[in-house]
Amino acid sequence: MLNGYSLSILASMITFIGVGIIMALKENWWGLIPFIIGVLMAFGFKILRDSPPQAGLLSVLGQKTNVRVDGWTLLFKPFGIKVIDIVLFDTVKVDFTIPIENITCVDLGIVDGIVSLSISPGKTGNELRKYDNVGQLEGVKLQLNDILEVAVQQIAEMEGHTTHYMTTKGVEIGLKLKERVEAKNANDHDESDDKRGLGIEIHKLQIKLKKNPAIVAAEQQTLVTDVMNARITKRLAYYRKENANPMPSAQEVRRELLEEDRNGQGLIKEVRGGAVNVNQT
Repeated sequence: MLNGYSLSILASMITFIGVGIIMALKENWWGLIPFIIGVLMAFGFKILRDSPPQAGLLSVLGQKTNVRVDGWTLLFKPFGIKVIDIVLFDTVKVDFTIPIENITCVDLGIVDGIVSLSISPGKTGNELRKYDNVGQLEGVKLQLNDILEVAVQQIAEMEGHTTHYMTTKGVEIGLKLKERVEAKNANDHDESDDKRGLGIEIHKLQIKLKKNPAIVAAEQQTLVTDVMNARITKRLAYYRKENANPMPSAQEVRRELLEEDRNGQGLIKEVRGGAVNVNQT
């Protein structure tokens, strides 16, 4: 409770009650007025929860201050009028994940993934005020969503990292990312791209990236197409060597190979439209 506001209320409360009692002892019933005021002040005692931990930020006449309180404090809300009140915060660590999407690497590969974080509101009254101003936990998550995605893109692009690096160096990237988000660069004066305006502490930050599934599927399709084209070229060369008549077109050979793949192990059992029997792909 060691803050100027509560101490002032405590001193006033003791003074009003003391004056009221002294006046009453002297049979001066006007002493009821300061006594009642002191009693009303006494009803302002509040004990903040210690498990799970809770902290408060004092407000005076509806305006938040930078004064943080823990444990017990003294407020003043006579007849519901919030002269000195408190904004409460849960200060327990919270774990959550944020998706990271469409990060383009220097080799034009695209990676996606998640960032796992553990955060809590900051320790000072100024940090609690910032935390409240951005909408507390839900607001912080929204802000971090943009901050982290931009930071990961900067790491990939400005530091010249490939898809392989971004998907295999999670520990190294996590350290760089945490450094950026915590604004540990002394020359960084822009608070919009880090946590300084959020009023939080970051206890854990880990990142895991992988190739974008759509890109993986496209690469796989390209590989399948390349393999098929190579097989068609090889088959056509074989037919030319054997002087096949009529000579099939590339499209006919493709249909032939696809049918063979469906029928068995990818081995040719019969060449339709000719007398050539082969045992190769």
